[in-house]
Amino acid sequence: MSFQKCEKCDRPATHKFTRIVEGHAIDFFFCQEHAAEFSPLQLKSTLNAMELTQLLAGLLQSEQGKKAEAVEAEAGELKCHTCGQSFRQYRQTMLLGCSDCYQAFEKQLRDDLRRYHGTVRHPAKPLETRSGAASEKEKLAALEKRLALAIQDEDFELAAQLRDEIRRLTPSAEKEC
Repeated sequence: MSFQKCEKCDRPATHKFTRIVEGHAIDFFFCQEHAAEFSPLQLKSTLNAMELTQLLAGLLQSEQGKKAEAVEAEAGELKCHTCGQSFRQYRQTMLLGCSDCYQAFEKQLRDDLRRYHGTVRHPAKPLETRSGAASEKEKLAALEKRLALAIQDEDFELAAQLRDEIRRLTPSAEKEC
């Protein structure tokens, strides 16, 4: 992999500028220092790229570490009342002991479920794939329930899909006339 070098020195280029000259696009590549000279919109950096990268990486790691520690401390030795599994055991194995663990660790599990599955609720099968034909009213009622749950879980993509499906199935005033 080759890196573009600054046009004024031998350092790696971190900025690309494109200017249109007589109808042709011309690209210019500069390091941070020379980019600030080339364009008044660029600020001169007091930190070099390596220092900035290290600073940002340190901030991100410390913030993630604080969040993880807060969740662990908050959970403490929280245990499921049915099977006796602790939240710490769940973290080690990533396996729950029973169905009641979902309620016992609900607050702590929400982030994990959202991270792994994209939502905290299991999406039901589409109505068309279920056995038995449901009436249009039943389909609409089920879709409206799913829409309410999707909005509650802030799953707005699913909510938009459900809204569109409800609109498709709902007879409009124009169709009735």
